[in-house]
Amino acid sequence: MRVQRGDNDPQFFNPFNYVAPYKDYTYYGASGESLTVAVEGSDIVMKPEGGSVKWDIQVLSYYDTRLELSEVGNSEKRIDASSLEVGGSYFISLIVDFSDRSFYDEAPVISKNDDGEVFFVMAKSYEVNRQRMEKLSMFGDPYEAFTKDQKDIEYDQHDVKKLAEEITKDCADDYEKVFAIYTYMTSEMYYDLDQLDYDNDVGYQDDVLTLLRRKIAICEGFSNMFVGLCRCCGIPATEVYGSGYDYDVMWLYIDVENTTDSNHAWNVVYIDGRWHTLDITWDNPNTYHNGEFEKGDPTKDFFLLPLESISYTHLVINSDFSHSIPAKGSCGEDATFEIDENGVCTIYGSGELIMPNTNTDFFELVFDEDSNITSIGDYGLFNCDQLTSIILPDSITRIGDCAFLSSEDLEYVYIPESVISIGDEAFSLCDKLAYCRVPDGVTIGKLAFDNCPRLILDIQSKKKISFDGYLVRPVRVIARDEQ
Repeated sequence: MRVQRGDNDPQFFNPFNYVAPYKDYTYYGASGESLTVAVEGSDIVMKPEGGSVKWDIQVLSYYDTRLELSEVGNSEKRIDASSLEVGGSYFISLIVDFSDRSFYDEAPVISKNDDGEVFFVMAKSYEVNRQRMEKLSMFGDPYEAFTKDQKDIEYDQHDVKKLAEEITKDCADDYEKVFAIYTYMTSEMYYDLDQLDYDNDVGYQDDVLTLLRRKIAICEGFSNMFVGLCRCCGIPATEVYGSGYDYDVMWLYIDVENTTDSNHAWNVVYIDGRWHTLDITWDNPNTYHNGEFEKGDPTKDFFLLPLESISYTHLVINSDFSHSIPAKGSCGEDATFEIDENGVCTIYGSGELIMPNTNTDFFELVFDEDSNITSIGDYGLFNCDQLTSIILPDSITRIGDCAFLSSEDLEYVYIPESVISIGDEAFSLCDKLAYCRVPDGVTIGKLAFDNCPRLILDIQSKKKISFDGYLVRPVRVIARDEQ
């Protein structure tokens, strides 16, 4: 996926609103190779280290007008950038050759101030991403915290271990192992366009064992499988969930502080004492469509990118779903929540419950005995991927639209007799939901249980629900009036 540009909205052209707090950023390669790009005074400074690092840099204006500022080299060099206009927005187009790979990065932006000093223009999502990535450092030793088994990432399984061993058998260190896993996945895995377009009628699973056999996945599956293979090798790795957009869309239209649009998943991996970011999906050209496999030429443009660069197109919403961190706050006008270190989320207060999208990584949801929650609001427990079961209290009367949408690990939910309505798409995409009993008299909205391929749905009467528009129906419907 390449950066797309072309919008001339004036908010993009005010680089002084985004003066970066950093003066350099670094790309890493094999055998101690690295390339640091820095700004010092009116210069851009290229600093290669180790091996045979080569670089090719060009600076382009917003409309891709090629400037005279262009250099090729394999050693440290200062490049005079004094010809840049004050307040202009310029893109660094960079080709880097390490001993094991070449890649292309066209994300970093620079500008120049009134004093003639060149500065990096910070990606709008960088500071948010940096803060959310700090979660990774809250659990102590990465080799203890990020090398364990977890849901959908069952690395402690024979076939998964065998594949990891085969992929990395000739590798000398962790970098080479990660590179081998990445190369395998971008070469041998296929992006499932049938699933993306809902052209098939099967439930979609993202667990590692299923994916290594099928070899087709979407972004979450890619990220789960990468983590599983790395953990088989004792290398800390985890998933990152968030949003991936073209350059202009991220700059101009995304509320990076408050968006709930989590449309993408990628990875971070711990090598040589630091976390690195990578995105298998954006480097993988292979597709599976209409039952046909089509192979392309994989790239390495999103392998071990610095956060400063990948933040131009990626927004982190949650940097790790294998842990919960203590948190508390509001989850409704009169409701509050508290998440403890064991991943138990306790709900207090009354009225409507809507969990903040930044606090959904808990493993258990309980309601305080003095609470009086009457409604799970629209998107109230959306995308709670670690929640496996829930018992709703008898005070609940309404389950809103998309209330549990995409809570993919939810296996069981108890709906009390007090509930009178279940909203549109309330449990859609809960692909592990196995059983749900709907009380008598409940109004069931459109697509309420769509894409729940394992579900046994126990309802008063088949007349109470319409399956019009469903892409994947429940595997079985039990109608109590027919028993």
